[in-house]
Amino acid sequence: MYGVRQASGASTITNSNIHSNQGSGGNGVYISTGTSTVSSNQIHDNAYYGVAVVGGTVTLTDNTFSNNWRSAVYVDFNGDPSLTHTGNSSSGTSGINGIVVSGYLYSDQTLTAGDLPYVIFSYSTFYVSSGTTLTLEPGAILKLGSQGVLTVDGTLNAQGTSTSAIYFTSLSDDSIGGDTNNDWGPSSPAAGDWDTIQVDSGGTANISYALISYGGYNNFNRSKAELYLNGGTVNLDNSEVATVPVYDVRQDSGVSTITNSNIHNANAGFYLVGGSASISSNSIHDNVYGIYAVGGNLCPDPDNNNYANNTVNTDTSGATHNC
Repeated sequence: MYGVRQASGASTITNSNIHSNQGSGGNGVYISTGTSTVSSNQIHDNAYYGVAVVGGTVTLTDNTFSNNWRSAVYVDFNGDPSLTHTGNSSSGTSGINGIVVSGYLYSDQTLTAGDLPYVIFSYSTFYVSSGTTLTLEPGAILKLGSQGVLTVDGTLNAQGTSTSAIYFTSLSDDSIGGDTNNDWGPSSPAAGDWDTIQVDSGGTANISYALISYGGYNNFNRSKAELYLNGGTVNLDNSEVATVPVYDVRQDSGVSTITNSNIHNANAGFYLVGGSASISSNSIHDNVYGIYAVGGNLCPDPDNNNYANNTVNTDTSGATHNC
């Protein structure tokens, strides 16, 4: 079932060929506790994951993954692991060419840029728990499968730079981070491919120099937005939120500040139901409604944005404007 299984202690696994581990739990390397360094290995053709990390402190360096049926790497944060990785690659005709993340954060964690993109599985939710912080480094890529959700009850810090953006995009988006979904050929993303980044009451999302695209899964019992304020606080600047079936950003409650961002290709670029919102100095274009407010408070006046090619630039008759 396992090529290598570590339940305690310390291990160093180098320059080895780890492959063809089959059956239930067919992982190349499975680490639940302890300290492990896995470097310069060929890890391939395993029935589940190339490396599964459910606990411990793990360093992955310069490994070559291929044809691992579910994904190259899997990290279950329910076990509060620590993962460092650099120089790894993944290819083949089966499995996800990336690092699948799941579970709840129980301590502060960082998703680094570099070798492999991160993935939230289809129909799965990854939780930033209350009291924890998830940091995405500049250049980090997080892809979400069908109906995938990132829920923020703690703090999300996704702060890129002008030369190194952070990406939240579809698992089908081959233009960012390569052919991660490994579908045997080119694939193109579409509006509504994944669900949402949901910020709940008590949560905070600080997002800058980021691209958020192809989310907003359109279903009657969903938010229909790729960035959804269900309470909490969102600070968004110098970012792009784009290409959804219904809402780029939806706010039902909480507090948002959105500046110097590019919001486009939605039924409504920003949809306000409740809470307090400051929307200024943005480019809001190619939507049916640029800003549509049926409730809540808008301050300052949303005219302080650049609007283009919207059917209706603003309809804020349902909002107050108390500054």
